[in-house]
Amino acid sequence: MLKAFKTFAADKCALRKTYGADLHNVEVEPEIVSATDVIFAIESYLNHTVTKEQLVQWVNVLWFTDLYEYESACEDTIAEVMTLLESIDEEEVAFSEEEYREMIEALRRNRPVKL
Repeated sequence: MLKAFKTFAADKCALRKTYGADLHNVEVEPEIVSATDVIFAIESYLNHTVTKEQLVQWVNVLWFTDLYEYESACEDTIAEVMTLLESIDEEEVAFSEEEYREMIEALRRNRPVKL
C-alpha cells in the first residue's frame, strides 16, 4: 500500500483503510522515497495526471508521517524539494514550470535547488 500511494496508485483514504485514521502513529517498516519518486510526482503534476491538491496531500503524507523515509544518498535534496512542494497550497506561492523543472534537475543531479 505504501508503494501504491507513493506512485499515486492509491490515495490517502486507501492508506487510512489499511493503517487506520491516524497515519502519524503507525508502526510499519517505512517505504524508501528516492529522488526518482519525487521527480515522478512533480512530472505527474506538470502533466496534469495529478492535481495540486493530490500533490500536496502526497507531500504531506511523505513528509509528516513515519511511513516514508528519504533515500540517504540524496536526503538533503529531497528534503529541500519537499519543503518547496509543501508550500504550494499557500495562496501566495506559485512556481513556474521552469521552477518545477529546476527542482527536477536538482533531484537528478543531487544538488541544491537554484530558484
